Amino acid sequence: MFNSYSSCLVFPPFRLDTVQGQLWRGDELLPLRPKVLAVLNYLILHHNRVVSSEELYRSIWPRRYGAEYAPKQCIRELRAILGDTAEDPRFIATVGRRGYRFIGQLETPADADKQPAAEGIPSTLAGFLAGIDGFVCVGREAELAQLRLWFERSQRGERPVMFITGEPGIGKTTLIDAFAVQVLAQGGLWLGSGQCVPHHGGGEAYQPLLEFLSRLGQGTGRTRLLALLKRHAPTWLAQLPSLLEEAALAGLQRRIQGIDRERMPRELIEVLEHAVAETPGVLVLEDLQWSDVTTLDWLSAWAQRREPARLLLIGTYRPADILSHDHPLRTVIHELRLHRRYHELPLAGLSEAAVADYLQARFAGHALSPALVASLQQRTQGYPLFLVALIEEWLAHGLLRQHEGGWELQGTPDELMTAVPASVRQLIEYQFVRLDPKEQRVLEAASVAGLEFSAAAVAAGLATDLEQVESCCTGLARRQQFLQEHGQEEWPDGTVAAGYAFRHVLYHQVVYAQLSAGRRISLKQHIDTRLETAYGKQAVTTIPPVLFLTR
Repeated sequence: MFNSYSSCLVFPPFRLDTVQGQLWRGDELLPLRPKVLAVLNYLILHHNRVVSSEELYRSIWPRRYGAEYAPKQCIRELRAILGDTAEDPRFIATVGRRGYRFIGQLETPADADKQPAAEGIPSTLAGFLAGIDGFVCVGREAELAQLRLWFERSQRGERPVMFITGEPGIGKTTLIDAFAVQVLAQGGLWLGSGQCVPHHGGGEAYQPLLEFLSRLGQGTGRTRLLALLKRHAPTWLAQLPSLLEEAALAGLQRRIQGIDRERMPRELIEVLEHAVAETPGVLVLEDLQWSDVTTLDWLSAWAQRREPARLLLIGTYRPADILSHDHPLRTVIHELRLHRRYHELPLAGLSEAAVADYLQARFAGHALSPALVASLQQRTQGYPLFLVALIEEWLAHGLLRQHEGGWELQGTPDELMTAVPASVRQLIEYQFVRLDPKEQRVLEAASVAGLEFSAAAVAAGLATDLEQVESCCTGLARRQQFLQEHGQEEWPDGTVAAGYAFRHVLYHQVVYAQLSAGRRISLKQHIDTRLETAYGKQAVTTIPPVLFLTR
């Protein structure tokens, strides 16, 4: 159904290979971060007009929080690599305060007519490379190998359904992007994706699947896709008006009147089975914790079919968001486990070695000490989103600068390690406001009690029952939200209570910083009074560190 492709953009003396994500100057391979590649690619594709920073940000960082300075940083890196300057540009010109324009002389590669475009995906890999953030294989080699293994099994006709799980910012989308680059470079397959979004009520039926089909319909395989939909899935085609002329759509709608919509799952299954009979594929459904029920029913029906099909189906979700017993995804997972069709790939934070590898790949010749690398891993706990955001913060504020072919730190350790990037703060605040008000109050008191704390201290701060606090904290810990269990603590006066800790130092800092000065003082006074009772004259007080949320 779909053809593989190889796309090459030539602007002498440079050649941009958009499949491999590589920039060449003659036979010399130049270092280029995937985000920088995406910016260069976007500017070239829109060389006939001015592209604003806002447009770059919106197009290349569509599902990221913050990164407001990222487009400017990418432009600076591009100019350094291309040997370009803002004052006398040869490739990228700054147009007043409107944005940027690619002014290099583009040439058509000699073998362009021999390179068929892939159907159902962009003419370049910018859409996939845009989300990689430099983590193409760093620290995820085992996970990529597991995905390749299941992809190979799908090529033999099995129907594997892989679920990549983890907290926000752990790198689920990044891993999929890296996997996509690898398998698409092999050729001979197609890749499609659909994104679930938060909604109130039931949500639009089959929303990510309709998005997936709509994207495929914009590719060069439009004719083949239309033929399959007309023959096997007319009710789906009627939901995709952009693929039909007005008269054809009206005729189709008349033809399907009275057809039971319950047949829609079977129709799409037949379309995909016919599609992968010709060309194998990969279908990605992201953020299934927000999926509508109809999509989950279809996913379950697909997975439990016994007929061979060369399609690898990958889903992602956040485990903490589906812990309620009535969440529909939990039911689907239970059914798939019973039929041995559920395969999970949980993601953890990157190791210190992986963080060091990332820094080396991104900042060749950097002068970052092993101790600072260890502190960076500890502060971010290896969360790719947090790590990238903190590095971007350093770059944006001049704390990390390029100097004589290498990279050097300009700030003190305190300056580097106490800042909370705006993008990370926004993400944590978003998670916080979605909690129950009782849980919010417990976390506020806990942030005053410390990074690690006793439930008894929180109960004292709130002047409430200890069992209620322990129940609330345990619930948060089991849902992997903000807290984790941390043993048990006994005070000198005989008080025994469960201990907890914030899952991440940044969670602690953001929650604490949201408190007004008066609220902090009130909570601390109640906690200190209780500690004085427990410890007597040698009471231990808890004083959270000074916090710097923005610079």
